[in-house]
Amino acid sequence: MHKALSSEVPSRRYVQDLSHRVWVLQGQTLVMVPRKERMVPITVTLMPCKHLETLEKDRGMPMYLGLLEPSCCLCCKKDGEQPALQLEKRGIKTLHDSGEPVKPFLFYHSENGRTSTFESVAFPGWFIAACSKGDCPLFMTQELGTTYVTDFELIGEHRGQSGAWADFSSQQQSVSGWNVVTLTHSRRTGRAATVGPRFQEWTSG
Repeated sequence: MHKALSSEVPSRRYVQDLSHRVWVLQGQTLVMVPRKERMVPITVTLMPCKHLETLEKDRGMPMYLGLLEPSCCLCCKKDGEQPALQLEKRGIKTLHDSGEPVKPFLFYHSENGRTSTFESVAFPGWFIAACSKGDCPLFMTQELGTTYVTDFELIGEHRGQSGAWADFSSQQQSVSGWNVVTLTHSRRTGRAATVGPRFQEWTSG
């Protein structure tokens, strides 16, 4: 997989867990939901970091993660006392072509069989995660593969014969127990920073 993702063109994937819940964009928040008929996950783009010599070895391939539409990238930054997963309007190709690693936007991609984990480069030991069942925003956690889901499958884009992958990303649906519209909504549970990714305008300041 790493070889397939190591190119000058962003690779496109859908992301799901072993229970067939998929990543979607609801409002301005990345959410994991059970896959249903005529639903299409958000298309995730991936590009490797060029500057491997400056990063830790044996933790996985440092990757930039973005969304195809809207064009933005995932990053991990401090929110209060803990790291939080966020979305910012940055081009993945721009990050890939940077003269040095842009660490808040990098995640160590490690594979174990058919699944992958994504560990923050800026905050080692913190992984992209989701709650174990139902609908919930993605967040960062230190509980690797225990309380929360941290193992994900990367699936190539496709559409079934019956058109099962419909445009779900544009639908605005509520998520039980979470405010997916208010950008400042957050909740902390144990060691997990359960802050819904916030869609932010990026400025040079």
